[in-house]
Amino acid sequence: MSRERKRWISAEVDAGLVAQLEREAFARGISRSEAVRRALLSWTSEAMEEDEERITRAEAKHRQLMNRLDFVAGMIREQDRRLELFAGRGGGPGTEDGPSGATERGALAEARKRARRRTE
Repeated sequence: MSRERKRWISAEVDAGLVAQLEREAFARGISRSEAVRRALLSWTSEAMEEDEERITRAEAKHRQLMNRLDFVAGMIREQDRRLELFAGRGGGPGTEDGPSGATERGALAEARKRARRRTE
């Protein structure tokens, strides 16, 4: 017997479950107590695996959300930059095909690339 202190657990279970436990213990050549210990170990291991999977999914969703927020923040910064450029030009006529239009499209493409890079 191990040196660690054993503790008792009591539970209310139906007769069918007790009979099944006794059949399994007999078939494996182990005591009822050992069968219960193994069942608890199996159940706790399974529960821990499910928790790890749930945490992994939650982390993936969190990363995805943060990437989306980064993208939106980048779009807002890009809009602010465009407004500042527009205000700096005095609101004069400017074409999208001009040098500032190409710069704006380049910055927008860069923001999209950064957002995509973080999702991969």
